[in-house]
Amino acid sequence: MQTKRNAPSRMTTKTLIPFLALTFGLTWGIAALFMLFTDHIIAILAS
Repeated sequence: MQTKRNAPSRMTTKTLIPFLALTFGLTWGIAALFMLFTDHIIAILAS
């Protein structure tokens, strides 16, 4: 008996836009935290 394999689906705009939005949000969110709370973050990371 032969089984039919499904080909992997290609990345579409529908999947790419949420990925880029999450990447952008996380990157700029972390950067904003570092800029706004520099002293607090240095104190946390230096310990």
